[in-house]
Amino acid sequence: MTTINWVVRGTNLIRVYGGGLADQLPARGELGAEVKALVDAGVIRLVIGFSITAVRKTVEGIGLQGDTIDGPRLLAPADRIVVATASVPT
Repeated sequence: MTTINWVVRGTNLIRVYGGGLADQLPARGELGAEVKALVDAGVIRLVIGFSITAVRKTVEGIGLQGDTIDGPRLLAPADRIVVATASVPT
């Protein structure tokens, strides 16, 4: 079974999901609404406020070491990591 963890540095979910129906770009708002529905349904696990400090090889796979508001955390195991960076205009 595939599990998707969506790890983001920020904590403002409005920025993460876009502006929904009020977004200046309707397709971006629709995409954000669809992703939010997947997170709400538990299909995608959202980890917010995570600042990656290292990528580590573990016995089970790949791990992401990072800092959170609650202190250091290791997210593992993963078979692969897909990195996507973008900037949402404000």
